[in-house]
Amino acid sequence: MEDVKKIKIHCRGCHGACCVTAHVKEGKVIKVEGDPDDPISHGTMCTKGLSITQTA
Repeated sequence: MEDVKKIKIHCRGCHGACCVTAHVKEGKVIKVEGDPDDPISHGTMCTKGLSITQTA
Protein backbone atom coordinates (compact mmCIF):
# COMPACT_ATOMS: atom_id res chain seq x y z
CA MET A 1 0.00 0.00 0.00
CA GLU A 2 1.23 3.46 -0.90
CA ASP A 3 1.96 6.01 1.81
CA VAL A 4 0.26 9.38 1.93
CA LYS A 5 2.25 12.03 0.03
CA LYS A 6 2.02 15.73 0.82
CA ILE A 7 2.14 17.98 -2.23
CA LYS A 8 2.09 21.79 -2.15
CA ILE A 9 -0.33 23.18 -4.74
CA HIS A 10 -2.52 26.24 -5.36
CA CYS A 11 -6.23 25.93 -4.73
CA ARG A 12 -8.40 27.00 -7.67
CA GLY A 13 -11.71 26.89 -5.77
CA CYS A 14 -12.08 30.69 -5.93
CA HIS A 15 -10.18 33.79 -7.06
CA GLY A 16 -7.68 33.65 -4.16
CA ALA A 17 -5.45 30.81 -5.47
CA CYS A 18 -4.31 30.06 -1.92
CA CYS A 19 -1.36 27.80 -1.25
CA VAL A 20 -2.48 24.46 0.16
CA THR A 21 -1.03 21.08 0.98
CA ALA A 22 -2.79 18.17 -0.70
CA HIS A 23 -2.58 14.76 0.94
CA VAL A 24 -2.51 12.14 -1.82
CA LYS A 25 -3.01 8.41 -1.32
CA GLU A 26 -3.11 5.90 -4.17
CA GLY A 27 -3.34 8.74 -6.68
CA LYS A 28 -6.34 10.46 -5.04
CA VAL A 29 -6.49 13.62 -2.95
CA ILE A 30 -7.87 12.58 0.42
CA LYS A 31 -7.35 15.83 2.35
CA VAL A 32 -6.35 19.45 1.80
CA GLU A 33 -5.12 21.92 4.38
CA GLY A 34 -4.02 25.52 4.26
CA ASP A 35 -0.33 26.37 4.02
CA PRO A 36 0.68 28.55 6.99
CA ASP A 37 3.58 29.94 4.92
CA ASP A 38 1.17 31.51 2.36
CA PRO A 39 1.59 35.29 2.75
CA ILE A 40 -2.03 35.98 1.78
CA SER A 41 -4.14 33.27 3.44
CA HIS A 42 -1.79 32.46 6.35
CA GLY A 43 -3.03 28.84 6.33
CA THR A 44 -6.76 29.53 6.22
CA MET A 45 -9.05 28.15 3.52
CA CYS A 46 -12.49 29.15 2.27
CA THR A 47 -15.44 26.76 2.17
CA LYS A 48 -14.92 26.03 -1.52
CA GLY A 49 -11.30 25.10 -0.91
CA LEU A 50 -12.11 22.87 2.03
CA SER A 51 -14.71 20.94 0.01
CA ILE A 52 -12.46 20.40 -3.02
CA THR A 53 -12.03 16.68 -2.22
CA GLN A 54 -15.81 16.25 -2.54
CA THR A 55 -16.03 18.04 -5.89
CA ALA A 56 -12.91 16.61 -7.53
